[in-house]
Amino acid sequence: MAKITDFRCIDELGNEVPCDAFGNNVAVRCPRCGHPILAIALENQRGFSQDKPAACRSCRFECWITIERGEFFGLHPLINI
Repeated sequence: MAKITDFRCIDELGNEVPCDAFGNNVAVRCPRCGHPILAIALENQRGFSQDKPAACRSCRFECWITIERGEFFGLHPLINI
């Protein structure tokens, strides 16, 4: 994945996930199939919360992001119960 910024993305297990951010947009490599997932770090946008997850267009893996201390992104998988 090409990098424009030095932001880091960490999954729930503490593993680094390839990502890149530009403005409000965050592209993250899907942990399931490797395709890019686009999340938008604005309220009520895809990928901002568990209620509005971003989805991989290839395998439909759903996730959302959190911004941690303005230094890195947390990637959270959506778990349907």
